Amino acid sequence: MLSKIFLFYLLVIAMMLVFTAPAAEAAYYLVACLSRSELCLYPTTTPEPAG
Repeated sequence: MLSKIFLFYLLVIAMMLVFTAPAAEAAYYLVACLSRSELCLYPTTTPEPAG
């Protein structure tokens, strides 16, 4: 059975490969806009939730 440390490092390497892809920048902006972060470059048109 593979150790948990090995699987963790394998996951880290896979994440590094995914986030170095050219499309990863768009994914950062998408996540930023969906989470209503100030890093979002585009103004959102949905209203703020009440509360």
